[in-house]
Amino acid sequence: MSIASTPNEAPWEELSKDANRDRRRERRINLAFPVELFGFTITKRYFTERGVTVNVSKGGCQLRLKNQVEVRSVLAIRVAHPERSAELPQKPMLFLVSWVQRAGDKWAVGLLALQPETIWPVVLPEKLAAESRK
Repeated sequence: MSIASTPNEAPWEELSKDANRDRRRERRINLAFPVELFGFTITKRYFTERGVTVNVSKGGCQLRLKNQVEVRSVLAIRVAHPERSAELPQKPMLFLVSWVQRAGDKWAVGLLALQPETIWPVVLPEKLAAESRK
């Protein structure tokens, strides 16, 4: 018994490709910045934690946490500059937790910046390379 192809087959292939396409608006750069985080755990307990970013973009970052946080909660983050902390006092910036996933003994967390300014001490590209060629 053979299954004939249907007229709807092509649109499903296209939708499948679209679903697997990277939808990020900005390019992520694999940079490890030491950060200090402030927020509430999934059990509503206040915590502060030092960590390191996995990657950053102009509008967000990914990092690993010891504490589990809730999706759609808000964390305050500042880049930790231990050797230059007197020179560079920095107020924390607010980030929205967009996803949380177990990563070994820690939690991988994707964060979206809630403020237009950036805290990263480097210039980051605004768009994906493919978009800039359009």
